[in-house]
Amino acid sequence: MNARLSKEELDYVRDAIIKTNRVKYQDFYEEIYDHYLTSIETQMAEGKDFEAAFVQIHGSFLHCEYTVKLVGNHTTYYGLEALEMEYFQNMQSRISKRHWQILKSYFRWPTIITTFLVGILAYLFTDFIAYNPKLFPRTIWTIAFIPLIIMVWYYLRILFDRLLKKRDLILSTKGILIGSKAAMVSNSIQIMNIPNVFFDFNIFTQSSIPVLSSLLFAFLIYLSSYWQLYREQYDVKVA
Repeated sequence: MNARLSKEELDYVRDAIIKTNRVKYQDFYEEIYDHYLTSIETQMAEGKDFEAAFVQIHGSFLHCEYTVKLVGNHTTYYGLEALEMEYFQNMQSRISKRHWQILKSYFRWPTIITTFLVGILAYLFTDFIAYNPKLFPRTIWTIAFIPLIIMVWYYLRILFDRLLKKRDLILSTKGILIGSKAAMVSNSIQIMNIPNVFFDFNIFTQSSIPVLSSLLFAFLIYLSSYWQLYREQYDVKVA
């Protein structure tokens, strides 16, 4: 696709997108970079030189505007920043919707059979360790940290690719959004005050097996859905 463009021209387009327009997400950058090159090459095939083709495609994005509305406040973005923010919002909606679809699928036929078996195993495990209350909170902590470990591995791979110059940016919309869902598990533990009861094992001996097994079941289901969400690819086109 970019055979007609020299390395200097490719670098010029790259710098215009990343440095001049402050694009920061790799997945959006790849989409918009490909759009730039395709448009420039099409216009060059029609007789325009590189500079004229670049000015036209670049100028077509200057009118873009996107407003992010929050409670009691809103921020307006312009140019490529507007497109990137819209891309981010669309990716956020896509991932959240897909996460709910995955969770609901666990309670539909025939997957509900596997879900039921996981519930039974969670109950048997909780009942089995009732005599050793130290093991249950440690199990919950282990499950809670698995998504965070996954994200650490994810960013280590990104840093490695960055060092090898296989990518231009470290951040990605998927990484940010999936990472926030990884933090939800550990945050929920904080909200439930588990760090404190972690050292008060008598609380677990006084709790009912169904309650504890339900808690373990919920964490296992979330972990499974998170892993599935992490492994999938998400195709969000630039508007």
